[in-house]
Amino acid sequence: MKRTLFCILTITCFLLSACADNTNTASNTSSSAAPVLHKTKSGITYQVFDKPISDKVSLDYTVLAKDQDPLIITVTMIDESDESKGLEYHGYTLRENGWEDTALPWGSAFNKQFPQGPSFISGDSNGLIYISVVDPQKGIRLFQMGNSEDYKEIDLSEINKAYKDYELVDIQFVTDEEIAVVLQEAADDATDPTVASDVVLFDLVRQKILDKGSVISKYVTFAEDGTYYTISTSGQCIQHHTIHDKMPDRVIQCIIDGEGLISETTAALGLQIADDIGYIVTSKGICSGKLSDKIWNTLVLPAEDLYYNENDKLFHEAPFNSIYGYAKLPGDNGDFIVSTLLNSESVDYQWVRYSL
Repeated sequence: MKRTLFCILTITCFLLSACADNTNTASNTSSSAAPVLHKTKSGITYQVFDKPISDKVSLDYTVLAKDQDPLIITVTMIDESDESKGLEYHGYTLRENGWEDTALPWGSAFNKQFPQGPSFISGDSNGLIYISVVDPQKGIRLFQMGNSEDYKEIDLSEINKAYKDYELVDIQFVTDEEIAVVLQEAADDATDPTVASDVVLFDLVRQKILDKGSVISKYVTFAEDGTYYTISTSGQCIQHHTIHDKMPDRVIQCIIDGEGLISETTAALGLQIADDIGYIVTSKGICSGKLSDKIWNTLVLPAEDLYYNENDKLFHEAPFNSIYGYAKLPGDNGDFIVSTLLNSESVDYQWVRYSL
């Protein structure tokens, strides 16, 4: 569900979660003119949005909720010449007429306590945002952000005791009450996505471990039943696993007109799950299917309908190469948001919202 690159790059973490009552929406928008509504030959409409903050290096977290426009939480350094001053948290809601400033009242207080910044930002369908940090003294810490400057900590001491010398790889919501915490021994090669990782299923309400197991890769997507999906190391199919089995119990292929569509390049963008439907970027666009099906053969967003820089030779030959990240918006409206690279030699991008 996520792509992770840090340091000086601008990052987009697509986290299918919620953002509703935990933020206060301001009335002003950051652009005076609404982005133009375009329409493709097949009838798909889309709008192109420049990033809300384009003059600073940032970490961007996309937080999604049913019946809500996407919220982008942008984290920037207060002073790029002095890391000790910490970070600023900005909220922007993606409206049809542009970016709308969205207050994050806990930002200043959280920065004072944790100037090193977050490891992950995610949320649940009740509109609660969660932020995790790695504390050198206390280990992995998780906070539920409130409607004001207040936020409360979820007790992860049971995980920290059991996995003292492990590094945090990922946190995903399985349900509103359950998260999957993926960890890896510090000695393992952190750059190798094929290295197996330990995983803990954790109850947020009772604040206790529900189950322990492992995942075959760091790049996995959890379903609501606690099982997970990952793309095979060959990049040719999607595998379904339980956290107790290294071998998949079934595989899914994306095939249209007898042609397999998944490749190593498209597999790097990961798998999305929304309402028991899976989505994956392929050589022909974004393909989807039911999680229970053996074959996915529906192109919900064909490559010929993608917006991209047509002057870029690589994008012109293979439009899917322009996709830096993507997410299916919750609900039945068929909307997607895609971060689209400006060109093949840059990590800078624009946001594109498609309505199918």
